[in-house]
Amino acid sequence: MIVSLFFVLIGGTFVVLSFNGQGADIFSFRLTGATFFFFGILGLIFHNYIMGLLKGLPKPYEPSLKTASDRMASMASFLKEQNRMNKLSASGQPVKVKILGVRDTGKLINFDSILEFDLEVLHEIKTDDYIINNHHQLVSKIIISRIIPGNIYQAKVDPNDKNNVCISWL
Repeated sequence: MIVSLFFVLIGGTFVVLSFNGQGADIFSFRLTGATFFFFGILGLIFHNYIMGLLKGLPKPYEPSLKTASDRMASMASFLKEQNRMNKLSASGQPVKVKILGVRDTGKLINFDSILEFDLEVLHEIKTDDYIINNHHQLVSKIIISRIIPGNIYQAKVDPNDKNNVCISWL
């Protein structure tokens, strides 16, 4: 488009200047200017036609932006979950949990699965035991094969929210 505009400008200048001069070279000067002008206009028309055809086509970068956005959301979710687990591991109350049931949610974060558990939280005093349904936790693929319903694992519980549990797989 810039080249076409340049041709129109140069051609117009040649044609205008040719009217101020005299001699045999004036005709060739005027013809050169008209040629530049004509091809400049032709280039602008062609450019607008091609751009009109391309206007409706999808942009090649749109799907990659959506994928990048999804990955960023997944990473933000992962970091939020990691922060929650780190705080709970550091300041939580130690308990034992018995796995009553486990299901795969089908969600992945950094290629690790988010599993859904039904847990029985076991305290030293049996009357304090309670059940948590639909507890979600990020679990490494390496550990999944060792998770068996009925097994008892170490865990930490948030003293302010008894449903906030972090199971230790080590």
